[in-house]
Amino acid sequence: MPIELHCHSTASDGDCTPTEIVDRALALGITSLALTDHDTVDGVPEALDAAREHSLRVIPAVELSCHFEGREVHLLGYFVEHRDPDFLELLKQMRAERRERIHQILEKLKAVGIELSFEAVEEQASGKALGRPHVARALVAADHCESVGQAFDIYLGNHGPAYVGRNQLSLEEGIEAIRKVGGVSVIAHPGTCRDWPRVERMIQLPVDGIEVWHPSHKKADRKRAKRLGGRYGKILTGGSDFHGPRGDYHEMGTSQVTERVVARLREVAVV
Repeated sequence: MPIELHCHSTASDGDCTPTEIVDRALALGITSLALTDHDTVDGVPEALDAAREHSLRVIPAVELSCHFEGREVHLLGYFVEHRDPDFLELLKQMRAERRERIHQILEKLKAVGIELSFEAVEEQASGKALGRPHVARALVAADHCESVGQAFDIYLGNHGPAYVGRNQLSLEEGIEAIRKVGGVSVIAHPGTCRDWPRVERMIQLPVDGIEVWHPSHKKADRKRAKRLGGRYGKILTGGSDFHGPRGDYHEMGTSQVTERVVARLREVAVV
C-alpha cells in the first residue's frame, strides 16, 4: 500500500488544507501520511482529527529550514511531539524570521524595478509560515511573471537577484531540536544541494535518515543518496513533496517507500 512522507498544506505553502490532504490520501489508498509543513506543525491537529475515524495513520511531522556550511538545507522531522511548548516557541521564532526574509526579498525586488507589497504576499498565504512560493504567486498575480516557476527562474531562485538566504537554525541545532521532541530527523532532497561531498559531511552528523526518493532526484541522485545512507547506516526515505494539484505537481504516495520504512522510523523515535 502507498505511503506519503513529504507533503505540504495551507499551514505553510501548500494549496490544500490539512483536511483536504487527508481526504486525498484516503482516496489514493495511502496508509501512512506525514504532514511536513515548513517550520510549523499548525496543520497537524486538523489532519489528526480528519483521519480519526479512518484507518489512515497521520504522522506528526515538520520540515525545518536550517543552514549548513553557509547554505540552506531542509530537515524533515517525523513523529515529533507537536504540542511541546519549547518546540512551538522555536517554530514561532523561525516563522518570524521567515517574515523578515520576505521584507528583504521585497526590497531586492524593488531594487530591480518590481514593486510588490508585503500585504500582496500575505494574501497568497493561508497559514503563518510565509515563504518564497508566496512571493512567487504574488508576482504572478501582479502580472510580473507568467508562472511560479518563471518567478523562481528569474528572481527568487538561489542565484536570482531577489534571493535572500536564511540563517535561523544550524543543521546541528535542527537535529537536536527534533531529537528533544522525540522525533526522527531526515535530510530532505539532498540532490538539490548539487554538492555530494557536502551531503556526505551532513550525513555524518547524528541525523537518522536521508531522503532518497524525491521528484527532484534523477537516477544518479537516488543512487548516491542510497549509497551514502547505506554507508552510514541511515534510514532511507522518500516522498512526493506534494504542494497541491497545480502545474507540474507530483501525486502523493508515488515514491517507492513502504510501511517497513514507517516502522523503522517509529522504532527509532521510541528508542
